[in-house]
Amino acid sequence: GEGPPGTQHLYRSRDGGASWQALELPSPPWDVHLLGRIPGDDALYVYNGFSLHRSRDGGDTWETIDSLPVHHGPIVDLAVDPRDPDVLYLSGGMVGLLKSDDGGQSWAYSDRGILNTGVEIVAVPPASGAGTGGEPPVYITGPWDILKTTDRGQTWSHLLREGMHPVPDELVASPHDADTLWYVSDVGQIYITEDGGETWTKLNDPFTVPDPDPFSDWAPDYETNFRFGSVYALAPAPSDPNILYALKNGFGLMKSSDAGQGWQFLNQSLVDYTYALAVHPTDPDIVYSGYNPKPFQDWAMVRRSTDGGLSWQTVLSLPHSSGVTSVVIDPHDPETIYAGSAGQGGAVWVSRDGGETWANLDERLNFTNVHVLTADPNDPDVAYAGVWGGGTFKTDDGGQSWARLPDDPTISASAILVDPADSDTVYLADRTAPRLYRSTDGGATWETWFDAGAGYYRVLSAALAPGGVLYASIFGYGGPMDGDLFRIENGAGVTVTAAL
Repeated sequence: GEGPPGTQHLYRSRDGGASWQALELPSPPWDVHLLGRIPGDDALYVYNGFSLHRSRDGGDTWETIDSLPVHHGPIVDLAVDPRDPDVLYLSGGMVGLLKSDDGGQSWAYSDRGILNTGVEIVAVPPASGAGTGGEPPVYITGPWDILKTTDRGQTWSHLLREGMHPVPDELVASPHDADTLWYVSDVGQIYITEDGGETWTKLNDPFTVPDPDPFSDWAPDYETNFRFGSVYALAPAPSDPNILYALKNGFGLMKSSDAGQGWQFLNQSLVDYTYALAVHPTDPDIVYSGYNPKPFQDWAMVRRSTDGGLSWQTVLSLPHSSGVTSVVIDPHDPETIYAGSAGQGGAVWVSRDGGETWANLDERLNFTNVHVLTADPNDPDVAYAGVWGGGTFKTDDGGQSWARLPDDPTISASAILVDPADSDTVYLADRTAPRLYRSTDGGATWETWFDAGAGYYRVLSAALAPGGVLYASIFGYGGPMDGDLFRIENGAGVTVTAAL
């Protein structure tokens, strides 16, 4: 088991949870991170984030196991062989899988052929398996796979199947059958295998929204159970007004094929956080997305799909970057794509072959504080840039010089949109208020085009669909998951959040 950071107590119950006794832990500082034991046995192992400790008497006394390799790295999971308390498995993140056959006195790597996988979760079934010499099978997960060994780590087989979300949250072995286990992806999908991972069955679909009983006072509000107002990026398909892509912050990419009335979760994108989405001007199935780091990651990516979001490839990897701030497709030449990255790897990148290869546009440029960048679809020399807290700028000479818009209505724009039918019509989304502004003279003057009202406080993202229809994700005051997606025509907006 795993405790939340800061868990400085360990409790024991010997009467099924009716009463609890606090156990005295080794000298502080002490945070209980991982706990491993076998039901019916007094052997107990605890990892505190720095060192591994063992008790042979159910937690009354402790000894420190100081035999771990010097460069083992942080331990992210701990498993005890249910048939032998002296057999331990430790996963060390990107370091690999460690195994001890003598209660932690000595260790050996047991991950031949998977050193670069990044072991995260270890599961050892309590039931006997069909391994070499009666060895139970051992299952592990990495960032993009599930693996299994039946010969003490000498060989491994890959178990992740097509259509399964590749980022794990839990892997649980059945106490009754070594070939049965459950896999939970980090988007809430639950799978079961009953043949040791050869085949899997999905037990739920957290993105199918049933209709509640309208006559029941206690019926759960299914629409809001899976509704996230924090839509950080929006991208309508320029060639199809019904197709819209959206990023639900912390959850993933979604696609609508009916102008926002219904949504499909694109579970293969791997993207949880991004501000950048771009759709090919003539092919709605080609879409580019930024990938911003999750907690404890220090890299960013640009991801591409050519089949409407069903499958994805990484086309640009950005180590030591804090995120991709924007992705722009040149409407005159869709093979030309620009991407802005922030952080240590901050730069403007360009691809001239549809994302196959990339180059730094200019080594002198470092757009670490330019949050949004938009090109005029009718004039390659005109572009707009929104500086975080610094206003909105415009260039009309291909970026050789920039000038701040004279009557800029906001100091921080979350989106800048140029109407392809009329380049003088420009929209600004306000990061500091729940409003969108419109200019009909190329940014010289502005008017308030839409105001969501007192229940909202800032615009997270906005997009312009064919025909002058705006979509805007506007943050509410109810917390990080509160807000709505608006569809705005002629300055009037209606919510289309639905089951998003």
